[in-house]
Amino acid sequence: MNQIKNESKRSKISGVELLRFIFSVVILLGHACTSFATHKTPFGIIREGAIGVEFFFVLSGILMAKSVYKSGAGNDLKSIAEYTPKFIAKKYLTVLPTHMISFVIIFAELIWFEPLTKQMALKKFTFSLPEFFLIHMSGVRLSIVNQNDWYISAMLFAMLIICPLFLRYRALYARVISPILFLAIFGYLYQKTGTLTPSDTALAGGLFLKGTLRAVAEISLGITVYEFTQSLDKTELTRFGKIVLRFIEFMCYALTVFVSMTTIDKKWYFVFVFVLATGLAITFSRYSLSVKGFDKDIVRYLGELSMTVFICQRAVLYPLEKLMLFKSYRFNTLALIIGALALSVVIKAVVDYLKKRLFAKEIFVKK
Repeated sequence: MNQIKNESKRSKISGVELLRFIFSVVILLGHACTSFATHKTPFGIIREGAIGVEFFFVLSGILMAKSVYKSGAGNDLKSIAEYTPKFIAKKYLTVLPTHMISFVIIFAELIWFEPLTKQMALKKFTFSLPEFFLIHMSGVRLSIVNQNDWYISAMLFAMLIICPLFLRYRALYARVISPILFLAIFGYLYQKTGTLTPSDTALAGGLFLKGTLRAVAEISLGITVYEFTQSLDKTELTRFGKIVLRFIEFMCYALTVFVSMTTIDKKWYFVFVFVLATGLAITFSRYSLSVKGFDKDIVRYLGELSMTVFICQRAVLYPLEKLMLFKSYRFNTLALIIGALALSVVIKAVVDYLKKRLFAKEIFVKK
């Protein structure tokens, strides 16, 4: 029985990994549309790919809650002071090598295509240091090289704010504080700007950037979603109930992808955060469609590749924008997909090698 449960858990995670890859491609195609499509480009492309970012923020909250509960960390101040830096450092070091490699590639492209003199390049690199170390979504945005890494910085900054509070007041945060915080921030963003984008808009007297508030709200929602999933797993459903739940799960993702193909009012982003949260709540439960059939090595690899695709796509998109080798939207998009996936595979292989061969060694500090 325990073996069956463990296999189901692995399969559920694999289903999430497939969704991660799908939504990373949705974001990629959304950027292709922004760069290459015209008003004459036919229906059937991803026009609102940014909606995929909401998926990743809510997912980050779910995985954060899962990690905290699994860790067994206490809610006393000492435990919080020990666990929070370790949790953030693990997240930070997971994405940092990929981010830095992509940053260097894009910076080299900037020097080539702009072109930048040595003095200009040095000035731009100096001003880009907050971004290089992924702290620019705290508000220190002097110069931006990779426009896509804002998500990583916002996620890390939001988790740094949320983690100690969640550790201290787990049930209270998940069931009360998180929903209040989410609704208050979303209400504020709707009244103030009417959209969830762009991410670099300064709000609250310059105290926060919109992307950071967006991250805090949606990661908090993810924590509540995880709490709901735990309750759902304890509920015994009839066969018809399971079918209905799986249909809802499928429709949440299918409807989101379908809507991303339209030129919807960006106010709808607020609605689709709830839609994606509903889908993820079911996906992480034992009633998910992905419980069976997704526990494959290729699916897990695609999930691991998704973050690399998200981070490094600008390294392919930027030269395509500058060179415009193809007049057709389709050919430019195809070149972007092939180039981004190929570069992601290479960067991931390099990062995996560095982690195994170099970072595992005691170079600076003895264990």
